[in-house]
Amino acid sequence: MLRPDGSWDCQLRLFLSVDIAGSTKYKNSRLDSDDYPPFWEDLFFRLYREFHSLLVSYIGQARRDHALARKIESWKTIGDEIVFSAHVADETEVYDIISGFLKALRDYDTEVMGYYPVRIKGSAWTAGFPIRNCIVVPFGNGINDYIGPDIDIGFRLGKHSMPSRTVVSLDLADILSRERTPGSLNFHHVGWSVLKGVFDDKPYPVIWINDGNEGIIPPWDRDEDPFTKKMSEKGSAKTKQGMQELIADIRRSLRHVRLFPPYFSANDMPDHHKSIVENEKKKSDCPDEPIDIDRPFDLD
Repeated sequence: MLRPDGSWDCQLRLFLSVDIAGSTKYKNSRLDSDDYPPFWEDLFFRLYREFHSLLVSYIGQARRDHALARKIESWKTIGDEIVFSAHVADETEVYDIISGFLKALRDYDTEVMGYYPVRIKGSAWTAGFPIRNCIVVPFGNGINDYIGPDIDIGFRLGKHSMPSRTVVSLDLADILSRERTPGSLNFHHVGWSVLKGVFDDKPYPVIWINDGNEGIIPPWDRDEDPFTKKMSEKGSAKTKQGMQELIADIRRSLRHVRLFPPYFSANDMPDHHKSIVENEKKKSDCPDEPIDIDRPFDLD
């Protein structure tokens, strides 16, 4: 954001969603039950209490300190889903958080399956601020909310998340494929899907990642689910270079929607974003046109 002193504050945030697959069926499995509290309450309270602790523990173990883990905030719960957020400074922080997230998803999924007839699934994406997206405090209570097209992309991607298959946004795949940690993540481009309102309603890439441990995938999914079936084919697996080539091809094909690589600081902004900043700075110098620092900046 553009501060009153003319300095520029921009940030990239990573969003992590953990969701319960099969929860509706589980909650309705005993319709004749008059239990109070409901028999299914324990499952959700356990997820709310335990997953965040497990996630920060794995990140702390990988880093051998808890500075990065302390960045993980519980942003919101939406029914059976918890969404976490973190302000990230570089590719390595993104990679370390995602690595911990994949491990936490896999281990918690295995744990939950031992007690409940449900599974755990995840999705992850990034959003940059304040251009394209904005941070607001809707009720004046000091709690941030995040709004914008990149947030919409993340929630729309969730429908392509499945247990043991974590779906990520194009921008997050870009960051992870730029990260230089050896022996890092596996990328699978398993198909395309139109996400309403995204990419001018052109197909969006469905990209799954894992850390080399596939987790528990039912054998029937390999034949019945088209994306899982595609994952077993050679063409879906992408090297980091292959993922970068796919992303570059997508951006070239969608020049009219002005896609740009995600960036972590104002120093890395694309030229058309820098021009937006300069225009806003000029406005802030004019006493008749004070800048609204809470307004998201448009790309047009």
